[in-house]
Order: sequence, then structure tokens, then C-alpha cells
Amino acid sequence: MARDEKEMSSIWKGKMMKQFDLYEFTGILIPGVILITGSLPALPSSYVQFFNNGFSAAIYLIAVGYGLGHLVQAVGNILEWLFWKPFCGRPTEWLRLRQSKCFHKTWREKVFAYYQLNDNDEPEIKEWNSCVRLMMESVAGSGGPPQRLVVFNGNYGMFRGMAASFLLIGLVHLSYGNLTLQGAVFLVALFILSLYRMYRFGLYYATTLFATFINSNCLRREAASESGRPIDKTANS
Repeated sequence: MARDEKEMSSIWKGKMMKQFDLYEFTGILIPGVILITGSLPALPSSYVQFFNNGFSAAIYLIAVGYGLGHLVQAVGNILEWLFWKPFCGRPTEWLRLRQSKCFHKTWREKVFAYYQLNDNDEPEIKEWNSCVRLMMESVAGSGGPPQRLVVFNGNYGMFRGMAASFLLIGLVHLSYGNLTLQGAVFLVALFILSLYRMYRFGLYYATTLFATFINSNCLRREAASESGRPIDKTANS
């Protein structure tokens, strides 16, 4: 989903600045703050005392958390790639697979017919990602993407970042030699739960994207074809 998030931001940033801020908060700031607060017990006392200085410490926490959040998401991108590899790619890539059972069979047929793809083959990943990008642009339209897509995208980024944060917190405590067995079990549990929620929101996002695109574009094209009306070519962009 990392590529999808970047494409979504570039497509929708000008139209949906409010929702873009949502991803900045959930996907960047929250994982960064979690990394700081989770690492403080392992750091020297001078760092802990600094974050007890009231309002100024809160401002510093937000600023540093935002910066660290970007670095955490860099780790999250690697973690994401490793996580989805056994699943044959991200959920937005599953529809191109002939054996995919996560989506309705007719969805693949409708999308492949819309983009004039061979339903008996599996498109190359670059070709399919281009189609997904066109779906994003089409769904966004002039009024912006559905709120559900924005929320799913933000939550996906948040849990990916949280998984990376818990991993990094464990490494910080391990490097200072104060990682207890109970703490390790707790971090592993949070790490696994974060990956699970990342999986769920990734699937929610792909399902909503495909369903919205099919209902707004594919079905409209079929109706136009049956009635003999000319097809609106602007829907392809």
C-alpha cells in the first residue's frame, strides 16, 4: 500500500487537504510519538526530565514525533514489503490474480473489460498499478474520494507505523540492556496486533476502492452500451 498512499496523496492533495491532514496525523505523528514515549524508559534520566517540562515539552514532543514519524514510516515501508510478499502483493494487487478469492468474481471481469485487459491472463504488476492509479483518479473525481477510503488509508498507515514503532522500541530497549521478558512479550503482542489491523484496513481499502469504481464507472459504461448512448470518455481518466 505504500505506493498507493503516495499516489493518493499526489492525486488528492489539492482537492482534499483536510483528509490529507488526517493521514499526516494518524500515519506520521502517532507512530513517531509512540516511538518516543516507548523509548523514554530506556534513555538517560536527562531525556525523561526534559519531557516533564510542561507545554514546551509537549510542543517538542509533537515536533520531534512528526520528524521521527517519517523515519518510522521508512522502516514501515520495508516491513510492509516483507509482510505482503507471502500474500502475492498488497490487496490492491490481488484482483489481477486469476486465483484471487477475496473479491467477487464479477469484479475482476468488469475491471478487466473496462481497461480492455485479457481476463485469461495476469497483467504485469506495473500495468496493473497504472490501472489502480486510474481508478483512484476516477473515484476522486471533482468532489474528492469517499470518506471511507480516506479513513481506511489513514488507519492503514497508522498501524503500519505502529508496527514499525514497536519493533524499534524493542531494539532500543535491547541495545540498552533493559528489555525484560515481560516487556518483550508485550511488544511482540502489540507488533502482531498492529500487523493484523494493517492487514484488515488494507483489505478494507482495496474492497472499497474496487466497489466504488465498479459502481460509478463500470456499471455506467454497461448501461450506456445497452442503451446505445455514447460512452463518456472522461471516465477513463
